[in-house]
Amino acid sequence: MGIVRRQSIQSTVFIYAGFAIGACNVLVLFTHFLSPEQFGLIQLMVNAAALMAALATLGTVPVVNKFFPFYQDYLKPHKNDLPLLVISICLLGFGLFVLAGWLGKSLIIRKFSGNSALFVQYYCWLFPMVFFMLFFALLESFAWGLRKTVLTNVLRETVVRLYGTLLIVLVALHGISVDAFIKLYSGLFAIPVIVVLVVLIRSGQFHLYVGISSVTRRLWKRMLTFSLYVFSSSVFNVFAKTVEIFFISSINGLAQTGVYSIADYIIRVMEVPQRGMASVTTPLLAVHWKNKDYQEIEKLYQKSSATLLIAGLAILGLICTDLPDIQHFLPEKYRGITWVVWILGAGKLMDLGTGVNNQVIQTSHFWKFDFYTNIFFTVVSIVLNYFLVHRFGMIGAAITAALSLTLFNLMRCVFIYLRFRMQPFRWATAGIVLSGIAAFAIAKSIPLPFGNDPQNKVLIYLIDAATRGIVYIGLFGGAVLYFRFSEDVNQLAEKWKHILYQYGQKLMQTLFK
Repeated sequence: MGIVRRQSIQSTVFIYAGFAIGACNVLVLFTHFLSPEQFGLIQLMVNAAALMAALATLGTVPVVNKFFPFYQDYLKPHKNDLPLLVISICLLGFGLFVLAGWLGKSLIIRKFSGNSALFVQYYCWLFPMVFFMLFFALLESFAWGLRKTVLTNVLRETVVRLYGTLLIVLVALHGISVDAFIKLYSGLFAIPVIVVLVVLIRSGQFHLYVGISSVTRRLWKRMLTFSLYVFSSSVFNVFAKTVEIFFISSINGLAQTGVYSIADYIIRVMEVPQRGMASVTTPLLAVHWKNKDYQEIEKLYQKSSATLLIAGLAILGLICTDLPDIQHFLPEKYRGITWVVWILGAGKLMDLGTGVNNQVIQTSHFWKFDFYTNIFFTVVSIVLNYFLVHRFGMIGAAITAALSLTLFNLMRCVFIYLRFRMQPFRWATAGIVLSGIAAFAIAKSIPLPFGNDPQNKVLIYLIDAATRGIVYIGLFGGAVLYFRFSEDVNQLAEKWKHILYQYGQKLMQTLFK
Protein backbone atom coordinates (compact mmCIF):
# COMPACT_ATOMS: atom_id res chain seq x y z
CA MET A 1 0.00 0.00 0.00
CA GLY A 2 3.06 2.26 0.18
CA ILE A 3 3.00 3.00 -3.56
CA VAL A 4 -0.73 3.66 -3.44
CA ARG A 5 -0.43 6.00 -0.48
CA ARG A 6 2.56 7.95 -1.81
CA GLN A 7 1.28 8.43 -5.36
CA SER A 8 -2.32 8.99 -4.21
CA ILE A 9 -1.12 11.75 -1.88
CA GLN A 10 0.96 13.38 -4.60
CA SER A 11 -1.87 13.10 -7.11
CA THR A 12 -4.38 14.43 -4.61
CA VAL A 13 -2.25 17.50 -3.88
CA PHE A 14 -2.03 18.42 -7.56
CA ILE A 15 -5.67 17.59 -8.22
CA TYR A 16 -6.74 19.84 -5.34
CA ALA A 17 -4.54 22.59 -6.73
CA GLY A 18 -6.37 22.10 -10.02
CA PHE A 19 -9.73 22.24 -8.31
CA ALA A 20 -8.72 25.42 -6.49
CA ILE A 21 -7.88 26.97 -9.86
CA GLY A 22 -11.10 25.58 -11.27
CA ALA A 23 -13.10 26.99 -8.36
CA CYS A 24 -11.66 30.40 -9.10
CA ASN A 25 -12.59 29.93 -12.75
CA VAL A 26 -16.11 28.65 -12.17
CA LEU A 27 -17.21 30.58 -9.07
CA VAL A 28 -15.52 33.90 -9.88
CA LEU A 29 -14.24 34.38 -13.41
CA PHE A 30 -16.69 32.39 -15.55
CA THR A 31 -19.75 33.56 -13.59
CA HIS A 32 -18.73 37.23 -13.82
CA PHE A 33 -17.48 37.40 -17.41
CA LEU A 34 -19.79 34.89 -19.11
CA SER A 35 -23.57 34.89 -19.18
CA PRO A 36 -25.38 31.81 -17.76
CA GLU A 37 -26.12 30.76 -21.37
CA GLN A 38 -22.43 31.02 -22.37
CA PHE A 39 -21.28 29.19 -19.25
CA GLY A 40 -23.95 26.55 -19.85
CA LEU A 41 -22.67 26.14 -23.41
CA ILE A 42 -19.12 25.49 -22.17
CA GLN A 43 -20.39 22.84 -19.74
CA LEU A 44 -22.58 21.20 -22.38
CA MET A 45 -19.66 21.07 -24.85
CA VAL A 46 -17.32 19.51 -22.27
CA ASN A 47 -19.89 16.86 -21.31
CA ALA A 48 -20.75 16.11 -24.94
CA ALA A 49 -17.05 15.86 -25.83
CA ALA A 50 -16.40 13.50 -22.91
CA LEU A 51 -19.17 11.20 -24.14
CA MET A 52 -18.02 11.34 -27.75
CA ALA A 53 -14.39 10.72 -26.78
CA ALA A 54 -15.44 7.65 -24.79
CA LEU A 55 -17.26 6.39 -27.89
CA ALA A 56 -14.32 7.10 -30.18
CA THR A 57 -11.87 5.02 -28.09
CA LEU A 58 -13.70 1.87 -29.26
CA GLY A 59 -12.72 0.16 -26.01
CA THR A 60 -8.96 0.63 -26.27
CA VAL A 61 -8.38 2.42 -22.94
CA PRO A 62 -9.57 -0.42 -20.63
CA VAL A 63 -7.66 -2.89 -22.83
CA VAL A 64 -4.43 -0.99 -22.15
CA ASN A 65 -5.25 -0.85 -18.42
CA LYS A 66 -5.80 -4.61 -18.18
CA PHE A 67 -3.38 -6.12 -20.73
CA PHE A 68 -0.43 -3.71 -20.74
CA PRO A 69 1.26 -5.65 -17.86
CA PHE A 70 1.30 -8.77 -20.07
CA TYR A 71 3.01 -6.89 -22.91
CA GLN A 72 5.57 -5.48 -20.46
CA ASP A 73 6.34 -8.92 -19.00
CA TYR A 74 6.69 -10.85 -22.27
CA LEU A 75 7.94 -8.30 -24.82
CA LYS A 76 10.82 -5.87 -25.10
CA PRO A 77 9.62 -2.23 -25.42
CA HIS A 78 10.68 -1.86 -29.07
CA LYS A 79 8.74 -5.05 -29.95
CA ASN A 80 5.55 -3.94 -28.19
CA ASP A 81 2.83 -3.57 -30.84
CA LEU A 82 0.09 -2.45 -28.44
CA PRO A 83 0.70 1.35 -28.81
CA LEU A 84 0.39 1.40 -32.60
CA LEU A 85 -2.55 -1.01 -32.50
CA VAL A 86 -4.67 1.07 -30.13
CA ILE A 87 -3.71 4.41 -31.73
CA SER A 88 -4.87 3.07 -35.10
CA ILE A 89 -8.16 1.95 -33.59
CA CYS A 90 -8.68 5.36 -31.96
CA LEU A 91 -8.04 7.15 -35.26
CA LEU A 92 -10.68 4.92 -36.83
CA GLY A 93 -13.05 5.71 -33.95
CA PHE A 94 -12.52 9.43 -34.35
CA GLY A 95 -13.16 9.18 -38.08
CA LEU A 96 -16.44 7.39 -37.41
CA PHE A 97 -17.37 10.08 -34.87
CA VAL A 98 -16.74 12.86 -37.41
CA LEU A 99 -18.91 11.04 -39.94
CA ALA A 100 -21.70 10.46 -37.41
CA GLY A 101 -21.48 14.08 -36.24
CA TRP A 102 -21.84 15.35 -39.78
CA LEU A 103 -24.78 13.04 -40.54
CA GLY A 104 -26.49 13.82 -37.20
CA LYS A 105 -26.21 17.60 -37.36
CA SER A 106 -29.87 17.99 -38.42
CA LEU A 107 -30.97 16.11 -35.29
CA ILE A 108 -28.85 18.40 -33.10
CA ILE A 109 -30.43 21.44 -34.74
CA ARG A 110 -33.95 20.12 -34.07
CA LYS A 111 -33.28 19.25 -30.42
CA PHE A 112 -31.29 22.31 -29.36
CA SER A 113 -32.23 25.19 -31.68
CA GLY A 114 -35.05 26.33 -29.36
CA ASN A 115 -33.65 26.66 -25.81
CA SER A 116 -29.96 26.12 -26.62
CA ALA A 117 -29.29 27.86 -29.93
CA LEU A 118 -25.68 28.65 -28.94
CA PHE A 119 -24.87 24.94 -28.95
CA VAL A 120 -25.99 24.68 -32.55
CA GLN A 121 -23.85 27.72 -33.44
CA TYR A 122 -20.65 26.21 -31.97
CA TYR A 123 -21.41 22.55 -32.73
CA CYS A 124 -18.45 22.07 -35.12
CA TRP A 125 -16.00 23.06 -32.36
CA LEU A 126 -16.84 19.82 -30.57
CA PHE A 127 -14.61 17.91 -33.00
CA PRO A 128 -11.19 19.29 -31.92
CA MET A 129 -12.24 19.01 -28.26
CA VAL A 130 -13.15 15.34 -28.77
CA PHE A 131 -9.88 14.64 -30.64
CA PHE A 132 -7.66 15.91 -27.85
CA MET A 133 -9.77 14.35 -25.07
CA LEU A 134 -9.66 11.01 -26.89
CA PHE A 135 -5.90 10.88 -27.29
CA PHE A 136 -5.20 12.17 -23.81
CA ALA A 137 -7.33 9.33 -22.36
CA LEU A 138 -5.41 6.81 -24.48
CA LEU A 139 -1.93 8.13 -23.67
CA GLU A 140 -2.90 8.48 -20.02
CA SER A 141 -3.64 4.75 -19.83
CA PHE A 142 -0.08 3.98 -20.98
CA ALA A 143 1.29 6.49 -18.47
CA TRP A 144 -0.68 4.78 -15.69
CA GLY A 145 0.88 1.45 -16.67
CA LEU A 146 4.32 3.03 -16.37
CA ARG A 147 3.43 4.47 -12.92
CA LYS A 148 3.40 8.07 -14.19
CA THR A 149 0.04 8.77 -12.57
CA VAL A 150 1.14 11.99 -10.88
CA LEU A 151 2.12 13.54 -14.22
CA THR A 152 -1.21 12.76 -15.88
CA ASN A 153 -3.17 14.05 -12.90
CA VAL A 154 -1.20 17.31 -12.95
CA LEU A 155 -1.97 17.73 -16.65
CA ARG A 156 -5.63 16.72 -16.43
CA GLU A 157 -6.53 18.62 -13.30
CA THR A 158 -4.10 21.55 -13.07
CA VAL A 159 -2.73 22.44 -16.51
CA VAL A 160 -6.14 22.17 -18.19
CA ARG A 161 -7.68 24.56 -15.67
CA LEU A 162 -4.78 27.01 -15.92
CA TYR A 163 -5.44 27.08 -19.66
CA GLY A 164 -9.07 27.99 -18.92
CA THR A 165 -7.91 30.67 -16.48
CA LEU A 166 -5.63 32.22 -19.11
CA LEU A 167 -8.45 32.35 -21.66
CA ILE A 168 -11.05 33.88 -19.32
CA VAL A 169 -8.52 36.46 -18.06
CA LEU A 170 -7.93 37.46 -21.68
CA VAL A 171 -11.70 37.89 -22.03
CA ALA A 172 -11.78 40.04 -18.89
CA LEU A 173 -8.93 42.21 -20.22
CA HIS A 174 -10.65 42.46 -23.62
CA GLY A 175 -7.72 40.63 -25.20
CA ILE A 176 -10.06 38.17 -26.93
CA SER A 177 -13.82 38.04 -27.50
CA VAL A 178 -16.16 35.49 -25.95
CA ASP A 179 -16.48 33.96 -29.42
CA ALA A 180 -12.70 33.43 -29.55
CA PHE A 181 -12.75 32.11 -25.97
CA ILE A 182 -15.24 29.37 -26.87
CA LYS A 183 -13.27 28.36 -29.97
CA LEU A 184 -9.92 28.30 -28.16
CA TYR A 185 -11.50 26.37 -25.28
CA SER A 186 -12.02 23.48 -27.69
CA GLY A 187 -8.24 22.88 -27.52
CA LEU A 188 -8.40 22.32 -23.77
CA PHE A 189 -6.42 19.05 -23.83
CA ALA A 190 -3.97 19.91 -26.62
CA ILE A 191 -1.04 20.76 -24.32
CA PRO A 192 -1.53 17.68 -22.06
CA VAL A 193 -1.56 15.40 -25.13
CA ILE A 194 1.75 16.81 -26.39
CA VAL A 195 3.41 16.62 -22.94
CA VAL A 196 2.35 13.01 -22.23
CA LEU A 197 3.41 11.89 -25.69
CA VAL A 198 6.87 13.44 -25.26
CA VAL A 199 7.30 11.89 -21.78
CA LEU A 200 6.24 8.43 -23.00
CA ILE A 201 8.64 8.54 -25.94
CA ARG A 202 11.52 9.72 -23.74
CA SER A 203 10.80 6.92 -21.23
CA GLY A 204 11.92 4.35 -23.82
CA GLN A 205 8.85 2.22 -23.07
CA PHE A 206 6.61 3.56 -25.84
CA HIS A 207 7.34 2.55 -29.44
CA LEU A 208 5.23 2.34 -32.57
CA TYR A 209 6.24 -1.19 -33.56
CA VAL A 210 4.86 -2.26 -36.94
CA GLY A 211 3.91 -5.92 -36.79
CA ILE A 212 1.91 -8.42 -34.74
CA SER A 213 3.56 -9.73 -31.60
CA SER A 214 3.20 -13.17 -30.05
CA VAL A 215 1.27 -11.65 -27.13
CA THR A 216 -1.31 -10.12 -29.47
CA ARG A 217 -1.68 -13.43 -31.34
CA ARG A 218 -2.26 -15.23 -28.05
CA LEU A 219 -4.54 -12.70 -26.37
CA TRP A 220 -6.42 -10.96 -29.21
CA LYS A 221 -9.66 -12.91 -28.69
CA ARG A 222 -9.71 -12.12 -24.97
CA MET A 223 -8.81 -8.51 -25.69
CA LEU A 224 -11.55 -8.16 -28.29
CA THR A 225 -14.24 -9.65 -26.06
CA PHE A 226 -13.04 -7.59 -23.10
CA SER A 227 -12.94 -4.35 -25.12
CA LEU A 228 -16.45 -4.85 -26.53
CA TYR A 229 -17.98 -5.32 -23.09
CA VAL A 230 -15.94 -2.74 -21.21
CA PHE A 231 -16.17 -0.24 -24.06
CA SER A 232 -19.95 -0.43 -24.02
CA SER A 233 -19.87 -0.30 -20.24
CA SER A 234 -17.68 2.82 -20.11
CA VAL A 235 -19.81 4.60 -22.71
CA PHE A 236 -22.96 3.79 -20.76
CA ASN A 237 -21.28 5.02 -17.58
CA VAL A 238 -20.18 8.34 -19.10
CA PHE A 239 -23.59 8.84 -20.68
CA ALA A 240 -25.39 8.11 -17.41
CA LYS A 241 -23.22 10.68 -15.59
CA THR A 242 -23.73 13.40 -18.20
CA VAL A 243 -27.28 12.76 -19.39
CA GLU A 244 -28.80 15.29 -16.98
CA ILE A 245 -26.87 18.10 -18.70
CA PHE A 246 -28.42 17.13 -22.04
CA PHE A 247 -31.92 16.94 -20.55
CA ILE A 248 -31.62 20.29 -18.75
CA SER A 249 -30.19 21.98 -21.86
CA SER A 250 -32.85 20.70 -24.23
CA ILE A 251 -35.80 21.14 -21.83
CA ASN A 252 -34.91 24.14 -19.64
CA GLY A 253 -32.21 25.87 -21.70
CA LEU A 254 -28.51 26.70 -21.32
CA ALA A 255 -29.08 29.26 -18.54
CA GLN A 256 -30.32 26.59 -16.10
CA THR A 257 -27.57 24.29 -17.34
CA GLY A 258 -25.07 26.94 -16.23
CA VAL A 259 -26.64 27.22 -12.77
CA TYR A 260 -26.80 23.43 -12.33
CA SER A 261 -23.17 23.17 -13.43
CA ILE A 262 -22.12 25.42 -10.53
CA ALA A 263 -23.62 22.98 -8.02
CA ASP A 264 -22.24 20.02 -9.93
CA TYR A 265 -18.74 21.50 -9.97
CA ILE A 266 -18.83 22.17 -6.23
CA ILE A 267 -19.68 18.52 -5.58
CA ARG A 268 -17.09 17.27 -8.06
CA VAL A 269 -14.45 18.44 -5.58
CA MET A 270 -15.37 15.22 -3.75
CA GLU A 271 -14.03 13.21 -6.70
CA VAL A 272 -10.48 14.45 -6.19
CA PRO A 273 -9.28 11.67 -3.84
CA GLN A 274 -11.24 9.11 -5.87
CA ARG A 275 -9.42 10.07 -9.08
CA GLY A 276 -6.05 9.90 -7.41
CA MET A 277 -6.89 6.53 -5.86
CA ALA A 278 -8.27 5.07 -9.12
CA SER A 279 -5.23 6.06 -11.18
CA VAL A 280 -2.92 4.27 -8.75
CA THR A 281 -5.00 1.18 -7.84
CA THR A 282 -6.01 0.24 -11.41
CA PRO A 283 -2.56 -1.05 -12.53
CA LEU A 284 -1.93 -2.60 -9.08
CA LEU A 285 -5.24 -4.48 -9.14
CA ALA A 286 -4.49 -5.71 -12.67
CA VAL A 287 -1.19 -7.17 -11.41
CA HIS A 288 -2.82 -8.69 -8.27
CA TRP A 289 -5.52 -10.40 -10.34
CA LYS A 290 -2.84 -11.69 -12.70
CA ASN A 291 -0.93 -13.13 -9.70
CA LYS A 292 -4.14 -14.29 -7.97
CA ASP A 293 -3.23 -12.33 -4.87
CA TYR A 294 -6.76 -12.07 -3.42
CA GLN A 295 -5.62 -10.92 0.01
CA GLU A 296 -3.99 -7.81 -1.44
CA ILE A 297 -7.08 -7.11 -3.54
CA GLU A 298 -9.32 -7.22 -0.48
CA LYS A 299 -6.88 -5.02 1.45
CA LEU A 300 -6.92 -2.40 -1.32
CA TYR A 301 -10.72 -2.59 -1.51
CA GLN A 302 -11.29 -2.05 2.22
CA LYS A 303 -8.62 0.59 2.71
CA SER A 304 -9.88 2.55 -0.29
CA SER A 305 -13.39 2.53 1.19
CA ALA A 306 -12.32 3.95 4.56
CA THR A 307 -9.93 6.51 3.08
CA LEU A 308 -12.38 7.74 0.43
CA LEU A 309 -15.27 7.92 2.90
CA ILE A 310 -13.21 10.05 5.28
CA ALA A 311 -12.12 12.32 2.45
CA GLY A 312 -15.66 12.55 1.09
CA LEU A 313 -17.18 13.44 4.46
CA ALA A 314 -14.47 16.00 5.12
CA ILE A 315 -15.14 17.73 1.79
CA LEU A 316 -18.95 17.44 1.87
CA GLY A 317 -19.05 18.70 5.45
CA LEU A 318 -16.96 21.73 4.51
CA ILE A 319 -19.12 22.43 1.46
CA CYS A 320 -22.45 22.20 3.29
CA THR A 321 -21.15 24.10 6.31
CA ASP A 322 -19.96 27.00 4.16
CA LEU A 323 -22.55 26.81 1.35
CA PRO A 324 -24.60 29.85 2.49
CA ASP A 325 -21.41 31.92 2.57
CA ILE A 326 -20.25 30.60 -0.83
CA GLN A 327 -23.54 31.60 -2.49
CA HIS A 328 -23.19 35.19 -1.32
CA PHE A 329 -20.12 35.55 -3.55
CA LEU A 330 -21.98 34.34 -6.64
CA PRO A 331 -23.94 36.67 -8.92
CA GLU A 332 -27.66 36.60 -8.10
CA LYS A 333 -28.55 34.65 -11.25
CA TYR A 334 -26.33 31.72 -10.18
CA ARG A 335 -27.78 31.24 -6.66
CA GLY A 336 -30.47 28.88 -5.41
CA ILE A 337 -28.36 25.71 -5.55
CA THR A 338 -28.57 24.56 -1.91
CA TRP A 339 -30.82 21.53 -2.42
CA VAL A 340 -29.00 20.52 -5.60
CA VAL A 341 -25.67 20.49 -3.72
CA TRP A 342 -27.09 18.50 -0.80
CA ILE A 343 -28.68 15.85 -3.04
CA LEU A 344 -25.69 15.47 -5.36
CA GLY A 345 -23.38 15.30 -2.33
CA ALA A 346 -25.34 12.45 -0.76
CA GLY A 347 -25.08 10.40 -3.95
CA LYS A 348 -21.37 11.07 -4.34
CA LEU A 349 -20.74 10.11 -0.70
CA MET A 350 -22.25 6.68 -1.38
CA ASP A 351 -20.01 6.37 -4.43
CA LEU A 352 -16.89 7.16 -2.39
CA GLY A 353 -17.84 5.01 0.58
CA THR A 354 -18.02 1.86 -1.54
CA GLY A 355 -14.35 2.14 -2.47
CA VAL A 356 -12.74 1.13 -5.75
CA ASN A 357 -15.45 -1.42 -6.65
CA ASN A 358 -15.35 -0.28 -10.27
CA GLN A 359 -11.62 -1.01 -10.59
CA VAL A 360 -11.96 -4.34 -8.74
CA ILE A 361 -14.59 -5.58 -11.19
CA GLN A 362 -13.01 -4.18 -14.36
CA THR A 363 -9.63 -5.79 -13.70
CA SER A 364 -11.10 -9.16 -12.62
CA HIS A 365 -12.29 -12.13 -14.73
CA PHE A 366 -15.87 -10.98 -14.16
CA TRP A 367 -15.48 -7.67 -15.97
CA LYS A 368 -18.63 -8.44 -18.02
CA PHE A 369 -20.67 -7.56 -14.95
CA ASP A 370 -19.39 -4.00 -15.34
CA PHE A 371 -21.22 -3.91 -18.67
CA TYR A 372 -24.54 -5.07 -17.20
CA THR A 373 -24.46 -2.66 -14.27
CA ASN A 374 -23.69 0.26 -16.55
CA ILE A 375 -26.65 -0.61 -18.76
CA PHE A 376 -28.80 -0.55 -15.62
CA PHE A 377 -27.22 2.75 -14.54
CA THR A 378 -27.91 4.33 -17.92
CA VAL A 379 -31.49 3.11 -18.23
CA VAL A 380 -32.38 4.31 -14.73
CA SER A 381 -30.73 7.69 -15.39
CA ILE A 382 -32.55 8.24 -18.69
CA VAL A 383 -35.97 7.20 -17.38
CA LEU A 384 -35.73 9.21 -14.14
CA ASN A 385 -34.29 12.26 -15.88
CA TYR A 386 -37.06 12.24 -18.47
CA PHE A 387 -39.77 12.44 -15.82
CA LEU A 388 -38.03 14.37 -13.03
CA VAL A 389 -36.34 17.07 -15.12
CA HIS A 390 -39.64 17.84 -16.84
CA ARG A 391 -41.35 18.16 -13.45
CA PHE A 392 -38.68 19.53 -11.08
CA GLY A 393 -35.98 20.99 -13.35
CA MET A 394 -32.45 20.82 -11.97
CA ILE A 395 -33.69 19.44 -8.61
CA GLY A 396 -35.07 16.48 -10.54
CA ALA A 397 -31.70 16.02 -12.26
CA ALA A 398 -29.94 16.00 -8.87
CA ILE A 399 -32.36 13.41 -7.45
CA THR A 400 -31.80 11.21 -10.50
CA ALA A 401 -28.01 11.46 -10.25
CA ALA A 402 -27.96 10.59 -6.53
CA LEU A 403 -30.49 7.75 -6.69
CA SER A 404 -29.05 6.05 -9.79
CA LEU A 405 -25.49 6.31 -8.44
CA THR A 406 -26.54 4.76 -5.12
CA LEU A 407 -28.31 1.80 -6.77
CA PHE A 408 -25.38 1.36 -9.15
CA ASN A 409 -22.82 1.05 -6.35
CA LEU A 410 -24.99 -1.19 -4.18
CA MET A 411 -25.33 -3.66 -7.06
CA ARG A 412 -21.57 -3.77 -7.49
CA CYS A 413 -20.87 -4.23 -3.79
CA VAL A 414 -23.35 -7.10 -3.55
CA PHE A 415 -21.82 -8.77 -6.61
CA ILE A 416 -18.25 -8.52 -5.27
CA TYR A 417 -19.38 -9.97 -1.94
CA LEU A 418 -21.25 -12.89 -3.51
CA ARG A 419 -18.41 -13.72 -5.92
CA PHE A 420 -15.29 -13.07 -3.86
CA ARG A 421 -16.56 -12.72 -0.27
CA MET A 422 -15.09 -9.23 -0.17
CA GLN A 423 -16.92 -6.20 1.15
CA PRO A 424 -15.64 -2.67 1.69
CA PHE A 425 -17.21 -1.84 5.03
CA ARG A 426 -15.90 -2.33 8.56
CA TRP A 427 -17.15 -1.30 11.99
CA ALA A 428 -15.07 1.83 11.57
CA THR A 429 -17.41 2.90 8.73
CA ALA A 430 -20.21 3.66 11.20
CA GLY A 431 -17.79 5.61 13.39
CA ILE A 432 -16.64 7.71 10.42
CA VAL A 433 -20.23 8.62 9.48
CA LEU A 434 -21.31 9.42 13.05
CA SER A 435 -18.21 11.57 13.60
CA GLY A 436 -18.98 13.53 10.44
CA ILE A 437 -22.61 14.13 11.46
CA ALA A 438 -21.66 15.24 14.98
CA ALA A 439 -18.94 17.61 13.72
CA PHE A 440 -21.33 19.12 11.17
CA ALA A 441 -24.07 19.71 13.76
CA ILE A 442 -21.65 21.53 16.07
CA ALA A 443 -20.13 23.64 13.27
CA LYS A 444 -23.57 24.71 11.98
CA SER A 445 -24.71 25.75 15.46
CA ILE A 446 -22.07 28.52 15.66
CA PRO A 447 -23.80 31.94 15.45
CA LEU A 448 -22.93 34.41 12.67
CA PRO A 449 -20.00 36.58 13.87
CA PHE A 450 -20.49 40.34 14.34
CA GLY A 451 -24.22 40.11 13.66
CA ASN A 452 -25.43 40.85 10.15
CA ASP A 453 -23.93 44.26 9.38
CA PRO A 454 -24.51 44.98 5.64
CA GLN A 455 -21.48 47.31 5.48
CA ASN A 456 -19.08 44.52 6.49
CA LYS A 457 -20.94 41.78 4.68
CA VAL A 458 -17.96 40.36 2.73
CA LEU A 459 -15.72 40.22 5.80
CA ILE A 460 -18.48 38.63 7.88
CA TYR A 461 -19.09 35.87 5.36
CA LEU A 462 -15.36 35.17 5.01
CA ILE A 463 -14.88 34.94 8.77
CA ASP A 464 -18.01 32.82 9.12
CA ALA A 465 -16.88 30.38 6.43
CA ALA A 466 -13.39 30.10 7.89
CA THR A 467 -14.65 29.64 11.47
CA ARG A 468 -17.21 26.95 10.66
CA GLY A 469 -14.78 25.16 8.35
CA ILE A 470 -11.99 25.08 10.92
CA VAL A 471 -14.36 23.82 13.63
CA TYR A 472 -15.75 21.09 11.37
CA ILE A 473 -12.38 19.85 10.13
CA GLY A 474 -10.87 20.09 13.62
CA LEU A 475 -13.62 18.00 15.22
CA PHE A 476 -14.01 15.48 12.39
CA GLY A 477 -10.29 15.13 11.75
CA GLY A 478 -9.59 14.81 15.46
CA ALA A 479 -12.13 12.01 15.81
CA VAL A 480 -10.75 10.16 12.77
CA LEU A 481 -7.19 10.30 14.10
CA TYR A 482 -8.10 9.54 17.72
CA PHE A 483 -10.18 6.45 16.92
CA ARG A 484 -7.79 5.37 14.11
CA PHE A 485 -10.57 4.75 11.60
CA SER A 486 -8.06 4.54 8.73
CA GLU A 487 -4.49 3.27 8.92
CA ASP A 488 -3.52 5.30 5.85
CA VAL A 489 -4.93 8.55 7.21
CA ASN A 490 -3.11 8.11 10.52
CA GLN A 491 0.16 7.28 8.77
CA LEU A 492 -0.27 10.32 6.55
CA ALA A 493 -0.86 12.50 9.62
CA GLU A 494 2.26 11.08 11.30
CA LYS A 495 4.29 11.73 8.18
CA TRP A 496 3.19 15.37 7.98
CA LYS A 497 3.73 15.78 11.72
CA HIS A 498 7.30 14.58 11.29
CA ILE A 499 7.88 16.85 8.27
CA LEU A 500 6.50 19.92 10.09
CA TYR A 501 8.56 19.09 13.17
CA GLN A 502 11.75 18.95 11.09
CA TYR A 503 10.96 22.23 9.36
CA GLY A 504 10.16 23.79 12.73
CA GLN A 505 13.50 22.71 14.14
CA LYS A 506 15.37 24.10 11.14
CA LEU A 507 13.47 27.38 11.41
CA MET A 508 14.27 27.71 15.12
CA GLN A 509 17.95 26.96 14.49
CA THR A 510 18.03 29.62 11.76
CA LEU A 511 16.30 32.25 13.92
CA PHE A 512 18.41 31.68 17.05
CA LYS A 513 21.76 31.00 15.43
